[in-house]
Amino acid sequence: MTDMTESAEVKKNAPYDGSDLLYGILSIVFGFLFLKGITSGGAENLGVGMTLLTVFYVISVFIYRTLSRGDASGRRVSWGETVLFAAMILLLGGTYAFTTGVGMKATSLILEVVLILYWVFVLFGNRKENRLDGAAFADSLTAFLIMPFASFLTLFGALFRKRGKRNSGTLGSVLLGLAIAIIPTTVVFLLLSGDLLFKNVTKFLNEFLREYFIIDLVTFIASIPVSMYLFALLYSNRKGRYADIITPEDRRKASEAVRIVNPVIACSATAPVIVLYLVYLGLHVGHYFSAFSKYLPADYTAAEYARSGFFELCVVAMINLVFIGAGALFVRRNEDGKTPLSWALCASLLSLLTIGLVASAISKMALYIGIYGMTYLRVSTTWFMLFVGIVFLYIIIRQFAQRFNVIGFTVVTGILMFLVFSYSSPDAWIAKYNIDAWRSGKLDSIDVAALDKLSDGATPYLIDLAQDEDEKVSAEATAALSRRLANEEKSFLSGNVGYFYAESKLKAYAEKVAGTDKDIRDVRFIVRNDSDEVIRSFNVLYASYDKGVLSSVACEKADGSPYEKGESVYISFPSSEIREDEGYHFELEVYTMDGRSFSTGWIYLDELRYSLMSYSVIGDSEVGFSLIVD
Repeated sequence: MTDMTESAEVKKNAPYDGSDLLYGILSIVFGFLFLKGITSGGAENLGVGMTLLTVFYVISVFIYRTLSRGDASGRRVSWGETVLFAAMILLLGGTYAFTTGVGMKATSLILEVVLILYWVFVLFGNRKENRLDGAAFADSLTAFLIMPFASFLTLFGALFRKRGKRNSGTLGSVLLGLAIAIIPTTVVFLLLSGDLLFKNVTKFLNEFLREYFIIDLVTFIASIPVSMYLFALLYSNRKGRYADIITPEDRRKASEAVRIVNPVIACSATAPVIVLYLVYLGLHVGHYFSAFSKYLPADYTAAEYARSGFFELCVVAMINLVFIGAGALFVRRNEDGKTPLSWALCASLLSLLTIGLVASAISKMALYIGIYGMTYLRVSTTWFMLFVGIVFLYIIIRQFAQRFNVIGFTVVTGILMFLVFSYSSPDAWIAKYNIDAWRSGKLDSIDVAALDKLSDGATPYLIDLAQDEDEKVSAEATAALSRRLANEEKSFLSGNVGYFYAESKLKAYAEKVAGTDKDIRDVRFIVRNDSDEVIRSFNVLYASYDKGVLSSVACEKADGSPYEKGESVYISFPSSEIREDEGYHFELEVYTMDGRSFSTGWIYLDELRYSLMSYSVIGDSEVGFSLIVD
């Protein structure tokens, strides 16, 4: 009976249990898959695999939390907020499976990691305040750094755990032994592969080791600290280690200690800045707000007008945030703990001025887009400026509603705005807008190169442009499609819905035009006169070492007029005529109106894939020779 009691007591007080062992193994898996996911092609290849990893991670954390209820008993958990955070994490993880933009996927990864760290802190009831508020900075410091690193080595304790005096870490010991054996076994295997008989028998395994295993082994070793952090994050939150290192009372005392600035002094320091803003806006009211009426001030291009004041806006917004943040931190409160009315009015006026400048900047960007079209940078910048305006609106509300949670609303609004932007497939509707605006006459020209910089979401619209009646636009769009067709195909895990849809459309179009005179697999060139010479004709030769010129394409205007500086001509070689054998190359011949001729050096197919420009010197100038389709 005594032995049974002692056994139960040992089990109760054991630092690790079966759930820790299970999650320790999962942490190793998650750490490896996470690092492999972000290093295998970067954000470009974050796809369905990262979405699945996010889902499994959230589920595993919930399971670990359920199995460790005894450790977290008595702690206050905001389940509504916990579920909201979990939903946002899953939605952020879902962007990898739908959106194709690299920038959006990278941003989603950063937001997801930060939100997961804070969510775990809340899930285990370690947050002392029951909402995301002014204590968020101290909570984040505790959740992101103090607690995980306080238990950083616990992964090994969980894997090789002991209960009382008897070692029950058999599984952990086996895993350790196998891990130790990996490197020497691999080295011995590769050395034995020098024997021809052994090499032939183990050919497949040898190729696998050389091509995949070594890289994965290095990734696994590099992922060990990540796995240690993942386990320590949950283990510290389960045990509540150092969760009270910064208590609410400590924060309140620190806040009271630094709130020493008289509101009159704060308002007096802020007043000159406010007056300066008012004078400045008053003098430039016609300039800054003329964009609302689509009026372009004299002596300004649309680009200059849209940019004028934009960077100043960013600086002004940061200055205003510094003033308001400093006021919230250092200005003395009234006896009832509320913000003094004088400072509330100053902060509100600063915020209102910033909102006005944001509205003006957005209207100017709209004017800029109306003239030059959309790009991802222009649209995302406008979206961010809208978010900044909303944040300053929250600041105004906070001055007169002391219980308004400005930090919580800012975080949730920012994430929701990002999710809406990501799931809307911006690259697709940016391309659609530009094409529709160009065809309707709203845009004077269509920038195919800018569309080509967009992600796979723009591919269906490039296919539309490739069939346009404008030969120049059609050729440029066909070139862009050819480059995309030549890209290495993604696997199911590294791709996503947007990519697979675009890929299916691209392959269908390639099959549709195959065998016609517009095969998008053809090698197409832009030859452009960047010199001051007057060019009569261009001639592109396709030749080999031993057989000489195999084919050539000459370009000369039908009316005999020259190619002036800046003029271009499109040249295409059918893919059926092109071979990639050694010695096959392209060469450009240039003929001037006065009878002179010049030629470039030989340019090989494999060189053209990496070096898109070559030049032929004519006098003191150059003629550009650009391969636009591979």
